[in-house]
Amino acid sequence: WADMDNGYDAWVPDNNEDLTTFSDKPGKDRQQTTGASLKSTWGLGASGAELVTITAFSRSELEHSYDGDWGNDEYWLAEYGFDPDVEGWSYDFFDRNVRDRTVVSQEARLLVEELVVGAYWKRLEEEDNAAGYLFGGDATDLNGRYEIDNLAFYGQYGLDLSEKLRLEVNARLDRNDTAYEGTTANYGADSTSTAFAVDQWLGGGKAALSYNWGLGHTLYASASRGYRSGGVNQHPYLAAENRPYDPEYIVNFELGWRVRGPRSSIGLTLFHALRSDQQVELSSQQDPGDPNSFFYFTANAVKGRNSGLEWEHTVRLLPQVELFGSVGLLTTHVDTYTFPTEDGEVTLGDRAAAHAPNYTFSVGGEYRHQSGLGARLALIGMDQFFYSDGHDQISEPHRLVNAHIAYQWEAWSVQLWGRNLLDERYGVRGFYFGLEPPDYADKLYKTYGDPRQVGVRLTTQFSSLGN
Repeated sequence: WADMDNGYDAWVPDNNEDLTTFSDKPGKDRQQTTGASLKSTWGLGASGAELVTITAFSRSELEHSYDGDWGNDEYWLAEYGFDPDVEGWSYDFFDRNVRDRTVVSQEARLLVEELVVGAYWKRLEEEDNAAGYLFGGDATDLNGRYEIDNLAFYGQYGLDLSEKLRLEVNARLDRNDTAYEGTTANYGADSTSTAFAVDQWLGGGKAALSYNWGLGHTLYASASRGYRSGGVNQHPYLAAENRPYDPEYIVNFELGWRVRGPRSSIGLTLFHALRSDQQVELSSQQDPGDPNSFFYFTANAVKGRNSGLEWEHTVRLLPQVELFGSVGLLTTHVDTYTFPTEDGEVTLGDRAAAHAPNYTFSVGGEYRHQSGLGARLALIGMDQFFYSDGHDQISEPHRLVNAHIAYQWEAWSVQLWGRNLLDERYGVRGFYFGLEPPDYADKLYKTYGDPRQVGVRLTTQFSSLGN
């Protein structure tokens, strides 16, 4: 059982770094979930084979709502001269979406030494209800229903080719059926209905070789094919061509080296991935004077590719002191693609993918004393990245400092922790559209990562208390 009831008020018209908002109708980010699962294991005779079944059920109620204009009458009048009495209408938008989601799943798998085979079934039913000044006033209510059925068969086998060389292979076959029905209504107008369904077979797998070189050294290589299922975009005013989106496939090749010693460990992985029918998030604004007519939908690009490396290293300088560091390098590319809009075809791509920084890193140290006292200090960083596949606005690189001091005794531990200790402001999401009257010129609007946070964590292990 989980119950989360949070407010949502994260955007401002002026991108101020004081984290001061002007919304007169703050929203909510709420979720309440109940669920249960049952796992059973049966031994199948003297062979050592096992049959495992997992049955699961969950039901969630979710609410997401927000102030669509991020302001209030006084703010728009003082900063932009927008007077509701003169204009004849109030620049005031609000959006609320409530979802009721039920998920039932059943899995059965057979384990025979190095062989695993299994089947998995899941059904998701979701009802969406939105109310307010929707889609620029074109609707006051939206009622939608998703039904998604997934059936999968999978297998895995491991084989020692020699004392040092091991082969592992796995494969998965998926059947995915997605159906959506939705109705929008407005004052004095006939309702608009949308119905769409897609079904698809998906297949993937992986083959991996690992070689135990000796002295803690391991070399490994793998080739895999993964996928992300397609689906249906919910928005009622999309063009018919934009309603469905296809599955995305990725073929990935990895080559790596790991070494573990008494005082240090190193890991290095090189990878290259080829993506086809890459799913991208595009954006469209139906009405230049209405921020609530700005929405995202999922579409397919032509092809893309990712290449890079990941390196991590830890060194124990003293019994109580350990240094650590990691670096990730990434290059991405999405080929040119087009999609239809009300204003004709738009061409995008031929650039890096969204939210794909060229580098990430972390470096720091940790101290642990036999008395139970410990401390950790880390510097983490990230390069700039495109905020969206639908526009060319870019974030800025950022660096954050995190730390904690801890003390552990018997079954208890207490930790004083801090994140973003230098209170840096850094963008994590960015929208590019027209919000500000009277011209509603397109502009980048950013929401920032968490400011400085400090807290205390107290934990215990009940099993140790019993001893």
